Amino acid sequence: MTRRPVLSSEPERPATVRNDASGRHWLIIVLGLAVASGVAVSVIYLPQPLLAHVGAEFGVSHAVAAWAATAAQLGYGIGVLLLVPVGEIRSPRRLVRIQFTITAVVVLICAAAPKLWMLCLMLLIAGGAASVAQLLGPLAARLAPAHQRENATALIIAGLALGIFGGRVGAAVIADMTGWRWVFVTAAIALLAMVRLLGAVVATDLRPTNTISYKTLLSSLPCLFTQTGTLRAASGYQFLAFSSFNAGWTVAALHLTERLGFTPIETGLFALVGLGSAVLVPFTGKLIRATGHDTVRLMGFTVGAASSVALIVSPSHPVVLAAAFAGLAVMNFVVQVPNQVSIYDTTGDAGPRANAIFIFFTFIGAAIGAEVGAILYQHGTITATAVFSLSMAVLAIAVLIVTQAFRILDRRRRPHEFRRRHTPRRSATRPRAGR
Repeated sequence: MTRRPVLSSEPERPATVRNDASGRHWLIIVLGLAVASGVAVSVIYLPQPLLAHVGAEFGVSHAVAAWAATAAQLGYGIGVLLLVPVGEIRSPRRLVRIQFTITAVVVLICAAAPKLWMLCLMLLIAGGAASVAQLLGPLAARLAPAHQRENATALIIAGLALGIFGGRVGAAVIADMTGWRWVFVTAAIALLAMVRLLGAVVATDLRPTNTISYKTLLSSLPCLFTQTGTLRAASGYQFLAFSSFNAGWTVAALHLTERLGFTPIETGLFALVGLGSAVLVPFTGKLIRATGHDTVRLMGFTVGAASSVALIVSPSHPVVLAAAFAGLAVMNFVVQVPNQVSIYDTTGDAGPRANAIFIFFTFIGAAIGAEVGAILYQHGTITATAVFSLSMAVLAIAVLIVTQAFRILDRRRRPHEFRRRHTPRRSATRPRAGR
């Protein structure tokens, strides 16, 4: 296999992905996986709109109560690295159902936590188990026909967007009506419902794609990252996208309540503007097939840059704020589709491991964005935070332009080698004969 330039972010080789959804309609299966992924990922975002309620009950400040949200995010990051790769060496159907059941039980314990430290500990464990959401993306890519992989990935990411924003809105409404503990009870019921759903949509004859040991599996992660240029590029782009997105959304509630006088329930409902990204993301798959991965990335980052500029220019107008925050969400999830499609195309059966690495870097970007955004907001205003979000989007746009320039030069200097290197990506998305 001919190695690509380091800056290349297109798939390096066609994936060896088997279609195990033979005889069943792949769209129904992927829609079920998308719903399940949204329910799973919502777990780590439930604590964010509950911090005021949790702080009041346990008699702690907002900053101390925020450890509950931090614990869920930290657990998710650990779970992604330690649990998601297991999807290669265990039966996917059994594994995802076990993790959903564990998550449901732990979330139910959260509802009865008598102390803040216990709530944080349970959320750490629940966040780790909720990383099952990242097993469902590679599973969808495996189950869908090869020529529908982009659409399948887009649907999964749309489900994640619904979970991230829908979970926040639902938690805010339920906590305001019945109390914060009932939020976790409701989440546990939804998670148990997903166990039944996954049992129905995931075929019983799926087999592990690898037979290596768990220790070997984990030790292979650094090598997979260093040897796969597409994975490095996708991880870098998502790092920038999520840091830009999370910086703005982390301080959104503070800005709405402290500067604009929104009530807690109004602030929770404001997250509905992010659901627009879930509506747009499913169309990204077709756009990738028509224009290419980098073109879609460029579109997404351009929307993010424009949204950041809107926040800088008009930080107090509710309509502008809604459009700007919606734009940051669109950027994050639209960019994620070509990123994950490219690594699935490149890594084939190593998809769960590659996805674990990808999500790990994504959450590093999220953590940095949240911390920098909060610091800038504390010492300035949301305008300062928006400048950081803008800088991340502009940096990504610059890298994409430079990458494209290198690709054009490479094509002019070595046209025959360039054609041979890029042709397999197009054939990888066509259905094989006899399917």
